[in-house]
Amino acid sequence: MDISFVPVGNIAGVIPALLPYLHESASRSRGRSTVDDILSFLLSGQTQLWVAHEDNTIYGHVITEVKLYPRCKMLVCQYCAGEANHMQHVEDKMYSILDDVAKQAG
Repeated sequence: MDISFVPVGNIAGVIPALLPYLHESASRSRGRSTVDDILSFLLSGQTQLWVAHEDNTIYGHVITEVKLYPRCKMLVCQYCAGEANHMQHVEDKMYSILDDVAKQAG
């Protein structure tokens, strides 16, 4: 299984495969956001989409956001959802990739 960043221009093409995971993320947000909100954040470039996949099948996602706080800048994992027993196979790889992205973002 692999992890890939999905550029804003390619997000529309993966929405059908992502919908179950987006619904799961929205339901876990405790009313903070809906699926439409999450898609709006992604399509505007406010957040970044990472998918866990193998061949042409998506098994989950992580949605990140670069946040500017008064005292620091951080890469925040805003949403995460996926198939049971699949995401654990990419956990170490995901942490490594996101650590590199955070360092590159400053």
